[in-house]
Amino acid sequence: LTGAAYLDGTNALTGATTASGGFTSSGVTSITGALTTDSTVAMTAAVTVSGNLAASGVTSITGALTADSTVALTGVVTASGGMTSSGVTSITGALTTDSTVAMTAAVTVSGNLAASGVTSITGALTADSTVALTGVVTASGGMTSSGVTSVTGAAYLDGVNALTGATT
Repeated sequence: LTGAAYLDGTNALTGATTASGGFTSSGVTSITGALTTDSTVAMTAAVTVSGNLAASGVTSITGALTADSTVALTGVVTASGGMTSSGVTSITGALTTDSTVAMTAAVTVSGNLAASGVTSITGALTADSTVALTGVVTASGGMTSSGVTSVTGAAYLDGVNALTGATT
């Protein structure tokens, strides 16, 4: 798709999808291949991507986001239904989610990171700005944060940890 894609029903895309003008979906979206777009992504229902997910614009997902490969998002990301990723996750902007976060590889967030559910990260967590996590947090690969770090629940960090801002 050279232009924007607007999909308002249930969507099942079984091959790689490229939308150079942005991607908007209001129904449940299931993508068997990779999704690549260089503009805004707005999805108001659950999204499953079984290949890589790459987006360079603002990404807003009202439902859960599930991806089983690499996730590279260079804009602000909002996932109000939680976020699951089994590949390396790199987010250049802020990540905000109000539900569970489960990531089984290294996670890098160059903006703020906010999650209100249980956060489990098997790889290292690196964030260079404010981190606010209100549930139990497990980072088995260690945690690095250069901003204020606030964890309301228990924090389990079993790797190398470097927190250079105020930590609660």
